[in-house]
Amino acid sequence: SYSVAIAVCEKAGFADRALELLAEVLRKGYEPDNRMYRYVVAACGKAGQWRRGLQVFEEMRIAPDVHVNNAAIVACCKNDDWQEALRLFEDLKRNLEPDAYSYSSLTWALDKAGETERAS
Repeated sequence: SYSVAIAVCEKAGFADRALELLAEVLRKGYEPDNRMYRYVVAACGKAGQWRRGLQVFEEMRIAPDVHVNNAAIVACCKNDDWQEALRLFEDLKRNLEPDAYSYSSLTWALDKAGETERAS
């Protein structure tokens, strides 16, 4: 299944292949689910292509769940963009209930950037 293939790409950090598979899913007229989107965004973050991951996040055809939001936040964290991580977290809070992973990911980004006081 596409979901499994994209998950393998995420684990390996193969962003380009994950993006190709997502494009194929869309081209064939299938509707990607939150899990597929989460894997693609996470693969992009791992590969240092976090801006592409955020583009996928912004262009989702369905409402992202907390896990896709977390993948976007982590992608920003891994690539030292704490401001974008904070913006995404604030958007998440307006639309969904952040989970423990949401908070810990944002705290990690802020600590890493020396913005510890913002984490409080």
